[in-house]
Amino acid sequence: MERRHQLATMDLEAAAQRMTGRPDMRFRGVQDPAMQAIQRGESPVVAVMPTGGGKSMLFMVPAFTGPGGTTIIVVLLVALRADMTWRCQELGISCVPWESRRPPDAASIVLVTPESAVSPDFQTFLNRLRWTRRLDRIVIDKCHVVLNNQRDFRPQMAQLGWLVQACT
Repeated sequence: MERRHQLATMDLEAAAQRMTGRPDMRFRGVQDPAMQAIQRGESPVVAVMPTGGGKSMLFMVPAFTGPGGTTIIVVLLVALRADMTWRCQELGISCVPWESRRPPDAASIVLVTPESAVSPDFQTFLNRLRWTRRLDRIVIDKCHVVLNNQRDFRPQMAQLGWLVQACT
């Protein structure tokens, strides 16, 4: 609860400027109302933006401003995981891929595949974050794939609805 209050009283655009090192950086288009909704603690927040439109900023800025908490990102593609990890490292945000053998203890961002996100080990990790009040948000990248009618394409995507139970 304390971190959410901190986020609610923070100037996220100024935080984004510090994070990127660009004092002229401004939230644009859908970013601004989406970031305001995130700041107010609304859930769910759905942001439909084109490739390169700045969707990642919607979880990177809050993760940057709220160290000590964890943001879970469900990512479908290996290439996207590698890109997000690199970008977070460049911005000074701790970001690690989920590994059930070595659950991360203090990462700001944890990247998880849909298949792992529905596993019992990940559920235990998520519950531990909730119990310790360190779960800040859950983001499903490419969430439109959940609406895909092809049941044989990554069936775990259809099971991600259980994440709503995390109440974050």
